[in-house]
Amino acid sequence: MYVYLRWRDAIKQPPKVSLNLKRCMPVVRTYSEERIDPALWFKVLVLNSVLVDIDRRKVFWTCENPKDSSKFLDNNGEQFNLQNFLDFFNTQEEISSISEYDNFEYDTRAAELFETARRIYTHLSMEVFDRVGNVSTYEDLLKILHVFILPEVKFHLKDRPSIQAVYDAMENECQMVESSINRKINEKRHYEESLARQRKSLVKTGLLLGHLNIHSDEKFYTLLSSHLDKDVKRLEDNVVSLTDNIVHLKKYGADHCDYKLSQARETRSKYIKDKEKLLYVKEELNVQRIKKIKDSRKSRPFLGRSKSLPKKSKGDSTYSTYVNESKLLDAASDEIRSLINNKIKLSGMREAVHLTITEIDGDGVSYGFNRKHGAFEAEADMFDPKKKPDDWMTLREQVQDFLNSDRSETKTRHDQFCGLVKTKCLRLLTGNRGKCSKDDSSSSTEGHVSKLSKRYSVRWLHGSVPKKECEKLCEEVSEYILDTAHMMALEIQGRDSEFITYHTHVYICYEKHVADDVMPELSKVFKESFRNQCEQLYEWIATYSMTELEFITKLMSQLFPDENDRDIRLVNPTGSLPRDTSGQIADTWENGGNCGRGLSRLSKSLEHLPLSTLVDTLHEQTGNLAITFEKAWSVVSCEGDSTKSLKSLCKDDKIYTTFSEFFKLVQKEMKTFSIFDKLRLLSRAVQIVQSRAEKLLKLKGHKYDLTTDDMLDILILLICKLDPNSLLCLYADLNLILHLTPSFLQGSMSQYCLVTLTGAFQHLFERQELQGTSSETNA
Repeated sequence: MYVYLRWRDAIKQPPKVSLNLKRCMPVVRTYSEERIDPALWFKVLVLNSVLVDIDRRKVFWTCENPKDSSKFLDNNGEQFNLQNFLDFFNTQEEISSISEYDNFEYDTRAAELFETARRIYTHLSMEVFDRVGNVSTYEDLLKILHVFILPEVKFHLKDRPSIQAVYDAMENECQMVESSINRKINEKRHYEESLARQRKSLVKTGLLLGHLNIHSDEKFYTLLSSHLDKDVKRLEDNVVSLTDNIVHLKKYGADHCDYKLSQARETRSKYIKDKEKLLYVKEELNVQRIKKIKDSRKSRPFLGRSKSLPKKSKGDSTYSTYVNESKLLDAASDEIRSLINNKIKLSGMREAVHLTITEIDGDGVSYGFNRKHGAFEAEADMFDPKKKPDDWMTLREQVQDFLNSDRSETKTRHDQFCGLVKTKCLRLLTGNRGKCSKDDSSSSTEGHVSKLSKRYSVRWLHGSVPKKECEKLCEEVSEYILDTAHMMALEIQGRDSEFITYHTHVYICYEKHVADDVMPELSKVFKESFRNQCEQLYEWIATYSMTELEFITKLMSQLFPDENDRDIRLVNPTGSLPRDTSGQIADTWENGGNCGRGLSRLSKSLEHLPLSTLVDTLHEQTGNLAITFEKAWSVVSCEGDSTKSLKSLCKDDKIYTTFSEFFKLVQKEMKTFSIFDKLRLLSRAVQIVQSRAEKLLKLKGHKYDLTTDDMLDILILLICKLDPNSLLCLYADLNLILHLTPSFLQGSMSQYCLVTLTGAFQHLFERQELQGTSSETNA
């Protein structure tokens, strides 16, 4: 497989990456990596090339072999033709899990990938083979493939023939390895039998008892003693087995079993005698070894006296032959062990290929391993992403290690702090629920003459949780994450010239763990703090948006010039939200669209109506298709009836269909906990809206680019289309993000998108305030 690196509009090609099937390890030239699990490396045999585009922060891959690869080179045939090169790879597969972070500045995995790729590009030397620098460079190359790229390569049905060819090659290799194992086993058995005959001869002729001149080599005595121990153990096992057989024959044998019983007893007696003889030989051998050691110490020559060479004897050649064959036996055993390990690894890769083919046949796509790892499904994965060298761990995994150990001081501090924050949130939610300051309540209604003036006051209704308490909690969380990330960064890397950048990445990794623990409760606190304010805003939008937001008509005529007013209305212009017995606006969209307590009574009165009659009845009451769908959905959701026909009504609303991706991303953002995940999703939502609107305007003949004011108008329109719960959640999350966003995000694209969304909400609140002031003046 070929790997290409693009940086600063130049292409470099590292050495070819291959997979050694016999040893089951990836190889770059003469450098190989044995420390990793090779199960997923079959992809190297399927892929033809990979492009790591550092400039655009993208990774492309292809299984195709370019028909005319010469077009990649310039006229001299020495350098790559960048344009032809990129034109080819732009039509190939792209790893979406990496490219989805293009517009988000702080993804630690992508940062590690492209930083390592830059290091490879800089240090790569094609002229010198396997220097220290190149060895580390080749290791980095295998690291980015194993950790970041290969697990994200997703095969499709068109790649099945190439994968099948790899499976056939592995099947043949497995058969060859099996043949090699059998051959080595026979070779080992031959050496074992030969050594056994030599030991028997040594014992029989008395060579071990000192009748001949024996070298006092400690290694030989140790070797022979270990072999005699194995012989004794084998004889003991045989004696035990025969004893069990004799007991069985005595208990259950018939008359004709007497001969078998006699033979078994004779064989057992022979084994016992052989064992006793070997034990006697071992004792005498040990005595002889000790005696020779003492004699050798007594007979040490004086300085200057010449030594007489020992005479050769028959035992010398005998012992030399025995030692040499023992070495051959050990070598054969090692080779068998190595072949069996290679067979296990190769079988794992073969099984991974087989599962990939099966998954492609069933689902049409496959990553080569199970990425979900469900708790109730049978796992047959041959690949575990966590099995890799310690120095290949990503920053996320290193931060996770701090929290895995129960005895870790960081883990203790983390649990204590998160528990304290959750306790404070619970206290705010239970202690202040439904309580507002009497002074605030009296001031908010003072001077209001009409009911309309009271409902749309210039002064916002105060939530059940004071905003100062929310801000204080966020400040505590931010300071704790900052301090803990600083400690982790010092311990992992130490202080150096890149400490600030490294600290930023550690902050991002650790924030996710804190968010998973405290964000659900913290989000509830913020929603309670802004609930009254958002409910007022939603009711104001439902009543006055079409008259107070005059730019809506102009914007809709530009985006959808062929649609009439009926198709582009925001929400019910005359209706209001259902209220409960306490006068509070009911939450009709709890849990992302299911009916809430406000529509429960409405559902009971309509639940027995046929579907067509239900839609007609609600449409007569609302006069608007969108609100008809919302209310009908709530009623049917409570019943559990089929909603296929109701869902199709949404297709008639051009705003929903045109900007459907925006609403999907907003719903997805509400289910995430990490601030950085929320920022990423909201940033993508704003950018998708901008891109979709620009394309739509160009189709309608508009040639100018969208300005910031245009984007605000479109976002205001989309916010007005949100249901009550989504409106509350989005505004609460925006405020939560603003208070938890670290300082290093200032000036980033994500902050721009955040400010744009916040500005859209602020404009709606200001128009609501102006309308309320006007109502007070008229009153």
